[in-house]
Amino acid sequence: MKRILVTAIMAIFMMSSFTFAQEAASPRTIGVTGEGEVSVVPNQAVITFSVDTVNMDARKAVDENNAIVNKFKADIIKLGVKESNIKTASYNFFKDYDYDSQTNKQIFKGYRLVNAFEVKVENIQMVGDVLNKAVEDGITGMSNVAFSVLEKDKYYAEALKKAVANGKAKADAIAQGMGVTVKEPLRVTEVSASYPGPYPVVKLESSMADAGAAISRGELTIKAIVSLEYAY
Repeated sequence: MKRILVTAIMAIFMMSSFTFAQEAASPRTIGVTGEGEVSVVPNQAVITFSVDTVNMDARKAVDENNAIVNKFKADIIKLGVKESNIKTASYNFFKDYDYDSQTNKQIFKGYRLVNAFEVKVENIQMVGDVLNKAVEDGITGMSNVAFSVLEKDKYYAEALKKAVANGKAKADAIAQGMGVTVKEPLRVTEVSASYPGPYPVVKLESSMADAGAAISRGELTIKAIVSLEYAY
């Protein structure tokens, strides 16, 4: 009986010690989210242009389209755009129809070719000249004007630093309210990165006096979010 009692006491003591060890191994923590952002003036842009031609003769639809595209490419290369920075985005050639609601029939309009291509402008000062040349040469559409910076990773690293500092300030404020002091961070996790998206689609009009004035590059905001867990 004594042996059973001693065994039971030892088991209770070991369980208590184990529980105490678990509590000691699990520090009290404060969890926060830190946000940081950096504003940067862009120094390059990628623009998607398109040429849309329709003709009852398939060959003429292609020839008209190619003439506009080739002239525009030659002109912007003269401005200083690298030929390697002009890339085809899509090339769609198909029969185009209108629908007559009175007769419930499709009416053949002609052969349509929509040729879209991207132009990367590394010198941001040239964007206005490229857009004006597009209007002059008969480019019919423009979309996805995406401004960016060459050293994006460097600026994102700055945003990350600000995010960590922001999280530390939040943890300190919470700890101060609790009457405690935070220690070193137990865990720091990158939650997300945010870069500016493309501008909405813009249709180029031949009546535009200055196509370059239609777009302002402004500043890009690069954001970073981190999750931090501090012991106290």
